[in-house]
Amino acid sequence: MKKLYALLTIIFFVTGFVYAQNYSDVNQISGDGNDADVTQIGDGHQSYITQQGAGNNDATVYQYYNGWNYSDIYQDGWNNDAYIYQQWQDNNSDIDQFGEDNDAWVTQERWNSISIILQDGQNNDANVQQYDPFTTSEIEQIGDNNDADVLQDGFYAEWSFSDINQYGNNNDANVTQGGDYSLNLHSYIEVMGDDNNQDVDQGGVNGYMQDSDIFVTGDDNNADVLQRGENQYSYIIQGFWDGYSNISNNSQADVQQYGSWQWSGVWQNGEDNQADVEQYGTSNFSDVSQVGIDNSANVEQDGWGDGNQSIVAQGFEYFWITVGSDDNTADVYQFGEYNTSDIWQPGDGNNADIYQEGFYNTSNLYQSGDDNNSDVFQIVEGNYSYLDQSGDDNNADVYQEGPYNMSDLLQ
Repeated sequence: MKKLYALLTIIFFVTGFVYAQNYSDVNQISGDGNDADVTQIGDGHQSYITQQGAGNNDATVYQYYNGWNYSDIYQDGWNNDAYIYQQWQDNNSDIDQFGEDNDAWVTQERWNSISIILQDGQNNDANVQQYDPFTTSEIEQIGDNNDADVLQDGFYAEWSFSDINQYGNNNDANVTQGGDYSLNLHSYIEVMGDDNNQDVDQGGVNGYMQDSDIFVTGDDNNADVLQRGENQYSYIIQGFWDGYSNISNNSQADVQQYGSWQWSGVWQNGEDNQADVEQYGTSNFSDVSQVGIDNSANVEQDGWGDGNQSIVAQGFEYFWITVGSDDNTADVYQFGEYNTSDIWQPGDGNNADIYQEGFYNTSNLYQSGDDNNSDVFQIVEGNYSYLDQSGDDNNADVYQEGPYNMSDLLQ
């Protein structure tokens, strides 16, 4: 009986040892109907697959259960496709695809996940889903019909980073990070040109520390950011300096922030600009700058809390030279405590509305010339307004109802 026990122990350790040795290396260099499939269930997994040019490439890796997963797929040319799915443990994944009908899909379900996908040309598509914890993702798509989705999800998501770079053609990018109690979510998207579109959705009602950066250089830009929780930061630049010029084209940007300590910045450089910022909660701050053509900006800060502030500038003056502007319009609404607002529109078809409801209201409005029109309406407490519309078809209404009213008007 003792001998049998000893033998079983030896078998157990040997099997365990062999099991921990999972490793696979598939190498198909060049041509025709390449295909590779690896499944490893156990501990120390690793897998590399290399497939090369003008072949019907396809690769699937599936590494399951508590193991040290790591995987690497490299495909060179033609009908590329790659799929990696790794469950528990030290996940890591790397997919490189170069030419033709690229497609990549990674799912890593928990622990130290990292995923990097690089796609080069034609019908690119990439999808990464990492359902927590220490998720990180990096997608880079260079040319043609790009598309990228990252979902790093979890009720208690923590330290989620996402970085997407799309350089040209029919770009599209979506990032969703974390659930109700998530914290420290970071998203970065950079796009150079063509039919851009971006969406970022971060956090839940009890989330904390989210930040989103979107930088787009040119063409049919579009951006949507939704952030919920506390300490949110959103920055959108459409018309990003690419080393040669600031561009933008059919810009549009929408930011919605629910919670407290929200900060939003939108910069749009040229053509059919529009920006909407909605901040619901306390201690909001919003800054919108639009430089040229059909500008429009709408800011709404709603919530009985402290410290709302809003700045809108459309076109600006640089050493007495007006840069940008055109058919400006701007609306700001702020309902509750230290309201402040500042609108600056040097030139062209200006129009501006400010409405602030409660407590330390202040408003500064400066429209330097052309078809000006302006309304300021501040209700109760320390209202103050300064209005300067330097020339042309001015029109102004200021109505303040509160104890400390004061107004200074120059047209």
